[in-house]
Amino acid sequence: MRQVYFNVLSFKISHKKINWKILKYFKVIPLLAIAIVAILQACKPYHNITAHYNAYFLANERMQEIERKLFLKRIEDYNKILDVQPFIDTNTMKAHDQDIKYSLEKASIIYHKHDESNWMDNAYHVIAKARFYGRNFDQAIVGFKFVNTQSEDDDLRHKSLIFLIRTFLRTDQDRNALTVINYLKKQAMSKQNLRDFLIMRAHYYRTKLNYKRTGRYLVKAVDMMRHGERKGRIHFIIGQIYQRFEQYDKAYTHYRSVLRNNPPYELAFYARLKMTQVSNIKTDKDIRKARRYFRRLLRDVKNKEYHDKIYYELALFELRQDSTNRAVTMLKKSIDASAGNKVQKAYSYLKLGEVHYAPLEEYELAKKYYDSSMVSLPKNVENYKMIKRRARILGDFVKYLNSVRLEDSLQRMAKMDTLQLSAYLDKNLKVKIEKAYDEEQRLIQAAKDKAKRSNNTSTLKELQSNVWYFYNPQLVARGRVKFQQKWGTRVLEDNWRRSNKDPEPPDSLFIGGDKKPDKGKIVADRVKKAKEELYKIIPFTPEAIKASDKKLEDGFYELGKIYNLHLNENKKAIGSFEELLKRFSKTKYEAEVLYFLYLINKNLPNASRAAYYKQQVLKKYPNSVYKNMIINPNWLKEAKKHEKEVKEAYKKAYEAYQNLQYEKSQQLMDATLKKFPQNLIQDKFSFLKVLIISRTQNKEVREKALLKFIKDYPGSNLKKFANNLLKKSKAM
Repeated sequence: MRQVYFNVLSFKISHKKINWKILKYFKVIPLLAIAIVAILQACKPYHNITAHYNAYFLANERMQEIERKLFLKRIEDYNKILDVQPFIDTNTMKAHDQDIKYSLEKASIIYHKHDESNWMDNAYHVIAKARFYGRNFDQAIVGFKFVNTQSEDDDLRHKSLIFLIRTFLRTDQDRNALTVINYLKKQAMSKQNLRDFLIMRAHYYRTKLNYKRTGRYLVKAVDMMRHGERKGRIHFIIGQIYQRFEQYDKAYTHYRSVLRNNPPYELAFYARLKMTQVSNIKTDKDIRKARRYFRRLLRDVKNKEYHDKIYYELALFELRQDSTNRAVTMLKKSIDASAGNKVQKAYSYLKLGEVHYAPLEEYELAKKYYDSSMVSLPKNVENYKMIKRRARILGDFVKYLNSVRLEDSLQRMAKMDTLQLSAYLDKNLKVKIEKAYDEEQRLIQAAKDKAKRSNNTSTLKELQSNVWYFYNPQLVARGRVKFQQKWGTRVLEDNWRRSNKDPEPPDSLFIGGDKKPDKGKIVADRVKKAKEELYKIIPFTPEAIKASDKKLEDGFYELGKIYNLHLNENKKAIGSFEELLKRFSKTKYEAEVLYFLYLINKNLPNASRAAYYKQQVLKKYPNSVYKNMIINPNWLKEAKKHEKEVKEAYKKAYEAYQNLQYEKSQQLMDATLKKFPQNLIQDKFSFLKVLIISRTQNKEVREKALLKFIKDYPGSNLKKFANNLLKKSKAM
């Protein structure tokens, strides 16, 4: 102890000498440490290890986690062929912004601190993917292109190009996507990249609705995929494509393969449904077996939320068996079961609309179902524009059909004497209103029963209708129920809220409680009101008859066109057009209607009627475009080639006329008509000539020219103007 103390003491005594020696070494150590660190940092292995495990590994793991979560959160529409790459909406992507930011920051470390490492290109690839999922698609494209041009790793280059295709497709740059596809298909790729490329190629053709090519590339890719949910999903898409092309055996094989890949419950459920759809049905026994399977699915408590879909698929099955009535019943059950699934309800309404459109040809009902479908039908559904167009056409059809029926009925009533009309209205209105009243009471009773069962009258089902509230018994019934639930039975009087009547007992919340309403009195009151409303619109005066005739004329014309051009109902089109000509011999639509009748009869074929209508057009409208199109079916196409030049020439001729250069105007017209004797504005040239005559010739010549124009161009829009000029001329 003493020795130690001595040594320490001696050290302290001689500290000056010893400190200087030690300090020499201590000054060197920091320099050595800095040198060692600098050497290590300059060392490639150091950068590679640090970049890989401190940056790229963490960034890539987080990116893979993001992709797994996005895949699991996908929302599938099993009523259409699934997207090969599930579409990820912006809100779903936003939910992962923090993870995307983390991945981006970790990958950026390599760029900022380890740019000498071998992981720079990998970092750029992850950064580009982070930009994609972060909705910064332009920077994602730049990143993938950078990896392709700068990296010496072909495998990584191909990965980036495959993801570049996806980015181009997401941003609607289909041409650029196809350019990359055409380049990649010539490259030798690893098995993993080849699989991913085939899937991306299928995705490209799926966006183009080219299902044959989509299926072709997926069939190649699926054998290269690992066992699991993703592989099962691809099998499902292939099954859908084969089913679309009625290759049911192959479809069944792929649907069955879905079940062998541990799919989640929903995918397995739909695979089993589809297997039933494509089963080989040969006998009535097979049909009964399939129906039993659907019933078993409906009984399974796990499928309670899928009842709407099961009924829908059962309806499709029944349509395949040509059991249209059964299919309609199942579709209605699907709608009733679609309480929270608006999309499935829209598909069920759409299918009902399609069935009533064809084969049932019940267009008024079809219109209602199409209208209901359009409320919730996704806009990205295949053929959405065509569906919307058909809904619009059916809307127009029903509008004109109802107009014709109403005006025809009103005109018949206008011809009755007062007593006859009154009796007719009393009888017919009573029948209709009694029927509506009975339906109203049925709905009220059903609502009452439902309220009792659930002990909650607020669960009354929402009823929809496109007609006026008070003409809809369902809505009136619902309104009455709600009113009496809140206020009880009240007499219609001023300040009814202040009535001191005792509140009704709970059992009498619905219309008068146990007391039955006076049906006879209610119906009589409604008949009286409806009768008063009808008297207001019956055309008793000549002016009202004229207005009604105009609606009838337009209605027959529009119905004929819709039957012919959109519904492919040629016989009904003929009936509508012929009724128009019969009832309105001087209709402004005559030339066009005669031409339509010629074409329809020619295509039926009905040669004799076609020849008759052809002669009518040639005789009555020798200067019309319809005559030209009969003689030369390609006339319209040829005339449109020179339409711009002809219109420009007419414009110059008209300007010359306005500047009082009548001779120049006439010369310009003569030259144009010589070059283009058959054109789309022949009536305008002829009328301009009439105007020049009016300015340069006497009254007799002017009126003769106007009469000739009216006779030659009875269907021209200028006919009314010509008639006015003729009247003014005669009045002078």
